[in-house]
Amino acid sequence: MEEFSMPQSILQIVSEKGFDGLREIMQMLFNEAMKMERENYLHVSPYQRTDLRTDHANGFKPRTINTLQGELQLSIPQTRNGGFYPSCLEKGMRSVLSVRVELSEAEVHWRKFLESLIARGLHGLKLIVSDNHVGLKAARMSVFPSVPWQRCQFHLQQNATAHIPRKSMQQEVHNDIRDVFNMPTRSDAEIQLKKLIEKYGKTVPDLSSWLENELPEDFTVFNVEPDSLNARRKLRTTNMVEFQNKELKKRTRCIRVFPNKESLLRIATALLIELDEKWLANGKVYLKG
Repeated sequence: MEEFSMPQSILQIVSEKGFDGLREIMQMLFNEAMKMERENYLHVSPYQRTDLRTDHANGFKPRTINTLQGELQLSIPQTRNGGFYPSCLEKGMRSVLSVRVELSEAEVHWRKFLESLIARGLHGLKLIVSDNHVGLKAARMSVFPSVPWQRCQFHLQQNATAHIPRKSMQQEVHNDIRDVFNMPTRSDAEIQLKKLIEKYGKTVPDLSSWLENELPEDFTVFNVEPDSLNARRKLRTTNMVEFQNKELKKRTRCIRVFPNKESLLRIATALLIELDEKWLANGKVYLKG
Protein backbone atom coordinates (compact mmCIF):
# COMPACT_ATOMS: atom_id res chain seq x y z
CA MET A 1 0.00 0.00 0.00
CA GLU A 2 1.32 3.44 -0.97
CA GLU A 3 2.00 5.85 1.86
CA PHE A 4 -0.26 8.91 1.78
CA SER A 5 1.47 12.26 2.15
CA MET A 6 -0.68 14.93 3.80
CA PRO A 7 -0.20 18.38 2.16
CA GLN A 8 1.54 20.82 4.48
CA SER A 9 -1.21 23.44 3.98
CA ILE A 10 -3.85 21.06 5.34
CA LEU A 11 -1.72 20.11 8.33
CA GLN A 12 -1.28 23.80 9.08
CA ILE A 13 -5.05 24.42 9.02
CA VAL A 14 -5.68 21.45 11.33
CA SER A 15 -2.97 22.67 13.69
CA GLU A 16 -4.24 26.25 13.80
CA LYS A 17 -8.03 25.82 13.56
CA GLY A 18 -8.84 22.25 14.51
CA PHE A 19 -12.44 21.29 13.71
CA ASP A 20 -13.21 24.89 12.79
CA GLY A 21 -11.05 24.42 9.72
CA LEU A 22 -13.04 21.50 8.28
CA ARG A 23 -14.88 23.63 5.74
CA GLU A 24 -11.65 25.19 4.47
CA ILE A 25 -10.01 21.76 4.22
CA MET A 26 -12.94 20.31 2.29
CA GLN A 27 -12.80 23.27 -0.06
CA MET A 28 -9.10 22.71 -0.76
CA LEU A 29 -9.49 18.95 -1.21
CA PHE A 30 -12.40 19.29 -3.62
CA ASN A 31 -10.60 21.90 -5.73
CA GLU A 32 -7.41 19.84 -5.93
CA ALA A 33 -9.30 16.61 -6.67
CA MET A 34 -11.20 18.29 -9.51
CA LYS A 35 -7.99 19.64 -11.04
CA MET A 36 -6.42 16.18 -10.90
CA GLU A 37 -9.52 14.65 -12.50
CA ARG A 38 -9.35 17.16 -15.35
CA GLU A 39 -5.70 16.26 -15.96
CA ASN A 40 -6.68 12.59 -16.16
CA TYR A 41 -9.51 13.47 -18.53
CA LEU A 42 -7.14 15.43 -20.78
CA HIS A 43 -4.45 12.71 -20.53
CA VAL A 44 -1.90 15.45 -19.96
CA SER A 45 -0.36 17.60 -17.23
CA PRO A 46 -0.48 21.42 -17.45
CA TYR A 47 1.60 22.81 -20.37
CA GLN A 48 2.61 19.29 -21.44
CA ARG A 49 2.73 18.55 -25.17
CA THR A 50 1.56 15.10 -26.21
CA ASP A 51 -0.46 13.38 -28.92
CA LEU A 52 -2.61 11.78 -26.22
CA ARG A 53 -4.29 15.10 -25.37
CA THR A 54 -8.08 14.82 -25.78
CA ASP A 55 -8.95 18.46 -25.13
CA HIS A 56 -7.57 21.68 -23.62
CA ALA A 57 -8.06 23.22 -20.20
CA ASN A 58 -10.15 26.37 -20.24
CA GLY A 59 -9.89 27.98 -16.82
CA PHE A 60 -12.32 27.63 -13.93
CA LYS A 61 -15.93 28.50 -13.19
CA PRO A 62 -16.77 29.65 -9.64
CA ARG A 63 -19.61 27.80 -7.92
CA THR A 64 -20.99 27.81 -4.39
CA ILE A 65 -21.99 24.39 -3.03
CA ASN A 66 -24.16 24.05 0.08
CA THR A 67 -23.02 21.24 2.39
CA LEU A 68 -23.57 20.20 6.00
CA GLN A 69 -20.26 21.95 6.75
CA GLY A 70 -21.53 25.20 5.25
CA GLU A 71 -20.93 26.85 1.88
CA LEU A 72 -17.94 25.73 -0.18
CA GLN A 73 -16.51 28.18 -2.71
CA LEU A 74 -15.32 25.86 -5.47
CA SER A 75 -13.50 26.46 -8.74
CA ILE A 76 -14.95 24.06 -11.32
CA PRO A 77 -12.33 23.14 -13.98
CA GLN A 78 -13.52 23.79 -17.54
CA THR A 79 -12.46 22.41 -20.92
CA ARG A 80 -12.79 24.00 -24.34
CA ASN A 81 -15.33 21.53 -25.72
CA GLY A 82 -17.34 21.49 -22.47
CA GLY A 83 -17.29 17.70 -22.23
CA PHE A 84 -15.72 17.52 -18.75
CA TYR A 85 -17.57 17.72 -15.44
CA PRO A 86 -16.12 16.62 -12.07
CA SER A 87 -17.51 13.30 -10.88
CA CYS A 88 -17.41 14.44 -7.24
CA LEU A 89 -20.21 16.93 -7.88
CA GLU A 90 -23.84 16.30 -8.56
CA LYS A 91 -24.28 15.86 -12.32
CA GLY A 92 -27.83 17.07 -12.65
CA MET A 93 -29.20 13.54 -12.68
CA ARG A 94 -32.86 12.87 -11.89
CA SER A 95 -33.82 11.17 -8.65
CA VAL A 96 -37.03 10.40 -6.76
CA LEU A 97 -36.65 11.80 -3.25
CA SER A 98 -39.83 10.60 -1.59
CA VAL A 99 -43.40 9.34 -1.99
CA ARG A 100 -46.40 9.81 0.26
CA VAL A 101 -50.08 8.82 0.11
CA GLU A 102 -52.70 11.26 1.42
CA LEU A 103 -56.47 11.66 1.08
CA SER A 104 -56.24 15.07 -0.60
CA GLU A 105 -53.86 17.77 -1.82
CA ALA A 106 -54.71 20.11 1.02
CA GLU A 107 -52.01 22.47 2.28
CA VAL A 108 -51.53 20.52 5.52
CA HIS A 109 -50.61 17.35 3.62
CA TRP A 110 -48.23 19.10 1.26
CA ARG A 111 -46.61 20.88 4.21
CA LYS A 112 -46.00 17.58 6.04
CA PHE A 113 -44.46 16.14 2.89
CA LEU A 114 -42.07 19.07 2.38
CA GLU A 115 -41.14 19.14 6.07
CA SER A 116 -40.33 15.42 5.92
CA LEU A 117 -37.79 16.14 3.15
CA ILE A 118 -36.06 18.71 5.37
CA ALA A 119 -36.05 16.27 8.28
CA ARG A 120 -34.25 13.74 6.07
CA GLY A 121 -31.53 16.26 5.20
CA LEU A 122 -32.72 18.13 2.10
CA HIS A 123 -30.84 21.42 1.83
CA GLY A 124 -29.46 23.81 -0.77
CA LEU A 125 -32.72 23.90 -2.74
CA LYS A 126 -32.40 26.33 -5.66
CA LEU A 127 -35.72 26.15 -7.48
CA ILE A 128 -39.22 24.69 -7.06
CA VAL A 129 -41.23 23.93 -10.20
CA SER A 130 -44.95 23.20 -9.86
CA ASP A 131 -48.39 24.13 -11.11
CA ASN A 132 -50.44 26.76 -9.31
CA HIS A 133 -52.28 24.35 -6.99
CA VAL A 134 -53.51 26.29 -3.95
CA GLY A 135 -52.50 23.69 -1.35
CA LEU A 136 -49.01 23.16 -2.77
CA LYS A 137 -48.46 26.89 -3.20
CA ALA A 138 -49.37 27.62 0.43
CA ALA A 139 -47.19 24.78 1.73
CA ARG A 140 -44.24 25.87 -0.41
CA MET A 141 -44.47 29.44 0.89
CA SER A 142 -44.63 28.15 4.46
CA VAL A 143 -41.74 25.66 4.31
CA PHE A 144 -39.49 27.19 1.60
CA PRO A 145 -40.38 30.92 1.61
CA SER A 146 -37.02 32.04 0.20
CA VAL A 147 -36.66 29.43 -2.57
CA PRO A 148 -37.51 30.76 -6.06
CA TRP A 149 -40.65 29.30 -7.61
CA GLN A 150 -41.20 28.53 -11.28
CA ARG A 151 -44.81 28.09 -12.30
CA CYS A 152 -45.21 25.35 -14.93
CA GLN A 153 -45.33 27.10 -18.29
CA PHE A 154 -47.27 24.29 -19.96
CA HIS A 155 -50.09 24.43 -17.40
CA LEU A 156 -50.20 28.23 -17.61
CA GLN A 157 -50.42 28.09 -21.39
CA GLN A 158 -53.36 25.69 -21.12
CA ASN A 159 -55.05 28.02 -18.62
CA ALA A 160 -55.06 30.74 -21.26
CA THR A 161 -57.78 28.80 -23.12
CA ALA A 162 -60.41 29.99 -20.63
CA HIS A 163 -59.73 33.60 -21.72
CA ILE A 164 -59.82 33.00 -25.49
CA PRO A 165 -63.30 33.78 -26.89
CA ARG A 166 -63.01 31.75 -30.11
CA LYS A 167 -61.57 28.28 -30.63
CA SER A 168 -60.04 29.43 -33.92
CA MET A 169 -57.76 31.80 -31.94
CA GLN A 170 -56.36 29.20 -29.54
CA GLN A 171 -53.39 28.07 -31.62
CA GLU A 172 -52.36 31.65 -32.38
CA VAL A 173 -52.49 32.65 -28.71
CA HIS A 174 -50.59 29.53 -27.60
CA ASN A 175 -47.90 30.22 -30.20
CA ASP A 176 -47.64 33.85 -29.03
CA ILE A 177 -47.20 32.74 -25.40
CA ARG A 178 -44.62 30.16 -26.43
CA ASP A 179 -42.66 32.85 -28.26
CA VAL A 180 -42.48 34.85 -25.02
CA PHE A 181 -41.15 31.85 -23.08
CA ASN A 182 -38.56 31.09 -25.78
CA MET A 183 -36.94 34.52 -25.66
CA PRO A 184 -33.17 34.36 -24.93
CA THR A 185 -33.29 36.61 -21.85
CA ARG A 186 -35.78 37.83 -19.27
CA SER A 187 -35.64 41.40 -20.59
CA ASP A 188 -36.43 40.12 -24.10
CA ALA A 189 -39.34 38.10 -22.70
CA GLU A 190 -40.71 41.17 -20.91
CA ILE A 191 -40.53 43.21 -24.14
CA GLN A 192 -42.26 40.44 -26.09
CA LEU A 193 -44.95 40.16 -23.39
CA LYS A 194 -45.60 43.91 -23.62
CA LYS A 195 -46.15 43.56 -27.37
CA LEU A 196 -48.51 40.66 -26.74
CA ILE A 197 -50.54 42.66 -24.21
CA GLU A 198 -50.87 45.49 -26.72
CA LYS A 199 -51.81 43.08 -29.51
CA TYR A 200 -54.86 41.73 -27.67
CA GLY A 201 -55.62 44.89 -25.64
CA LYS A 202 -58.45 46.15 -27.85
CA THR A 203 -59.79 42.94 -29.39
CA VAL A 204 -59.62 40.62 -26.34
CA PRO A 205 -59.15 42.81 -23.21
CA ASP A 206 -59.85 39.92 -20.81
CA LEU A 207 -57.02 37.89 -22.34
CA SER A 208 -54.71 40.92 -22.40
CA SER A 209 -55.32 41.56 -18.69
CA TRP A 210 -54.77 37.89 -17.86
CA LEU A 211 -51.46 37.83 -19.76
CA GLU A 212 -50.26 40.93 -17.93
CA ASN A 213 -51.09 39.50 -14.49
CA GLU A 214 -50.14 35.83 -14.94
CA LEU A 215 -47.21 35.47 -17.34
CA PRO A 216 -44.56 37.30 -15.24
CA GLU A 217 -44.82 34.44 -12.68
CA ASP A 218 -43.29 32.21 -15.32
CA PHE A 219 -40.10 34.25 -15.78
CA THR A 220 -38.28 32.93 -12.69
CA VAL A 221 -36.42 30.32 -14.74
CA PHE A 222 -34.58 33.08 -16.63
CA ASN A 223 -32.66 33.85 -13.41
CA VAL A 224 -31.52 30.28 -12.72
CA GLU A 225 -28.13 28.97 -13.81
CA PRO A 226 -27.25 27.40 -16.19
CA ASP A 227 -28.80 30.11 -18.33
CA SER A 228 -29.48 28.43 -21.67
CA LEU A 229 -32.63 27.64 -23.63
CA ASN A 230 -31.96 23.90 -23.34
CA ALA A 231 -31.69 24.12 -19.55
CA ARG A 232 -34.76 26.35 -19.28
CA ARG A 233 -36.84 23.91 -21.31
CA LYS A 234 -36.15 21.24 -18.69
CA LEU A 235 -36.74 23.51 -15.71
CA ARG A 236 -39.77 25.47 -16.83
CA THR A 237 -42.41 22.72 -16.74
CA THR A 238 -43.42 19.77 -14.57
CA ASN A 239 -43.06 17.33 -17.48
CA MET A 240 -40.76 14.99 -15.56
CA VAL A 241 -43.28 14.67 -12.71
CA GLU A 242 -46.17 14.30 -15.16
CA PHE A 243 -44.44 11.26 -16.65
CA GLN A 244 -44.24 9.67 -13.22
CA ASN A 245 -47.90 10.45 -12.59
CA LYS A 246 -48.85 8.86 -15.91
CA GLU A 247 -47.00 5.66 -15.01
CA LEU A 248 -48.60 5.58 -11.55
CA LYS A 249 -52.09 5.97 -13.02
CA LYS A 250 -51.40 3.21 -15.53
CA ARG A 251 -50.38 0.76 -12.77
CA THR A 252 -53.13 1.69 -10.29
CA ARG A 253 -56.07 2.06 -12.69
CA CYS A 254 -56.39 -1.71 -13.16
CA ILE A 255 -56.70 -2.25 -9.38
CA ARG A 256 -59.21 0.57 -8.91
CA VAL A 257 -59.91 -0.04 -5.19
CA PHE A 258 -57.21 -0.36 -2.53
CA PRO A 259 -58.01 -1.81 0.91
CA ASN A 260 -55.88 0.84 2.66
CA LYS A 261 -53.27 3.57 2.16
CA GLU A 262 -50.41 1.16 2.83
CA SER A 263 -51.30 -1.09 -0.12
CA LEU A 264 -51.31 1.88 -2.49
CA LEU A 265 -48.06 3.15 -1.01
CA ARG A 266 -46.35 -0.22 -1.61
CA ILE A 267 -47.23 -0.19 -5.32
CA ALA A 268 -46.30 3.48 -5.77
CA THR A 269 -43.00 3.02 -3.94
CA ALA A 270 -42.08 -0.07 -5.99
CA LEU A 271 -42.79 1.76 -9.25
CA LEU A 272 -40.82 4.86 -8.29
CA ILE A 273 -37.85 2.80 -7.06
CA GLU A 274 -37.86 1.01 -10.41
CA LEU A 275 -37.93 4.34 -12.24
CA ASP A 276 -35.18 5.81 -10.05
CA GLU A 277 -32.94 2.78 -10.65
CA LYS A 278 -33.42 3.15 -14.40
CA TRP A 279 -32.28 6.76 -14.23
CA LEU A 280 -29.26 5.77 -12.13
CA ALA A 281 -28.29 2.89 -14.41
CA ASN A 282 -28.71 5.04 -17.49
CA GLY A 283 -26.23 7.58 -16.12
CA LYS A 284 -27.60 10.27 -18.42
CA VAL A 285 -27.02 13.85 -17.30
CA TYR A 286 -30.42 15.55 -17.28
CA LEU A 287 -29.12 19.03 -16.55
CA LYS A 288 -25.50 20.18 -16.74
CA GLY A 289 -24.30 22.67 -14.15
